[in-house]
Amino acid sequence: MTRCLAGLVVLGIGCGSSPTLPPLAPPPVDVEVRVERTVVPSGEPVVVEVTQWTTTGWSLPAAHPGAAELTTTALGRVGPSIVGGRSRTVVTYELSGEDGSYVVVVPPVEASGPSDQTRQIEPSPVFVDIGKAPPKLDGLVNAESIPAESDAWPTWMVASAVGLGLGVLGLLAALGYARRTKPPPPPKPAEVVAREAWAAARSDDLDDHGLALALSQIFRRYLQAVTGFPMLTRTTREIVRFLNQEALLNEALRPRTLRVLDATDRLKFAREGGGSGFFDALEADFLAVVDALSIPAPEGEDDA
Repeated sequence: MTRCLAGLVVLGIGCGSSPTLPPLAPPPVDVEVRVERTVVPSGEPVVVEVTQWTTTGWSLPAAHPGAAELTTTALGRVGPSIVGGRSRTVVTYELSGEDGSYVVVVPPVEASGPSDQTRQIEPSPVFVDIGKAPPKLDGLVNAESIPAESDAWPTWMVASAVGLGLGVLGLLAALGYARRTKPPPPPKPAEVVAREAWAAARSDDLDDHGLALALSQIFRRYLQAVTGFPMLTRTTREIVRFLNQEALLNEALRPRTLRVLDATDRLKFAREGGGSGFFDALEADFLAVVDALSIPAPEGEDDA
């Protein structure tokens, strides 16, 4: 008798367990959008990461995030690298503008695969706030605490009021979303940011020391944006070693990079160099390196 009961218990456990299904394979091509923080303080940018996944035989155009009335700046690219059999590329952007609520949108992209396959990818929009917290629906939160007394509203009336409130909020959200989801402005590439910053520095009334500081910061910030290496906190020797190891510059551009870094260091710390001709020569080296490392613009986007 005891042996039979034990058998029934074992049988019951076996029948009650659920079979473990194998995990689904990831798609051959995909675009993921991640926001570092959905609420940022006033004056700070929204940091967005766009991750693109591809497998052998598939290609995917660059996907850029944006939001109406916000300025988009490309900070840097990491990859491509192979993760789990797929190629992963991560590009980081900053979206900045006035305080308010915004919808970050990545326009649909069409991937091309083997045998003329195509796949339309539409990343989900992300809602963000600059300088303020998202609204709280206090009225709806407290609706469930209505006392069930004899003189309280009937349940059906409370449910109708809550449903009406949700409907109105949904309509307002839909109208706001439709108003904000117009095509976002194109992002401002890192090389454009660097060129504009240097042009502004040269037009300001800066002495040689101030101009050297500006060029050093602009050049290092640009290199950091396109490589992901922390140029702003590294020495000239460490930067040159990294660029050589990664083979990011050819034989002609390596000395030009070193000249900009070394000359600005010497002027900053030892007051060596200076003058219009000095900065004209450094500007030529700086722009040559920027042109060589610039991230290619997507097809159909104006190079200007």
